[in-house]
Amino acid sequence: MIYRQKFNPKAYVLLVDASGGSKTMLNPFISANKEKGIPTFLLSNNLGKTTGIQQISYGTQSDAVEAGAIPLKDVNYSGTLQVVDEIQLAANQGKTGEELSRAITRKFGTPIPQKAT
Repeated sequence: MIYRQKFNPKAYVLLVDASGGSKTMLNPFISANKEKGIPTFLLSNNLGKTTGIQQISYGTQSDAVEAGAIPLKDVNYSGTLQVVDEIQLAANQGKTGEELSRAITRKFGTPIPQKAT
């Protein structure tokens, strides 16, 4: 018998590659959680900078954003605990879904997608 503990996450934080691309196989997970009102934030694992994802300009980045992921531009993997703390603080204030997303993106920013030329 497999026992699965039920939990009620308010958000997910995914570490993605330096430029912000994530594995395509995560997109259904991201999309399903967006439909449930659970935001998924993306943090860059860029070792060379203290900032996060600066622009959305290609395939795996765009696909994840289209699925509902929210890239954060002012923080990278080194700020994971800070992001989690802010999510917990906002959730403890009763924020969920879009309101929670707005609170976190106000704090950590999100890149403006590049327009196709």
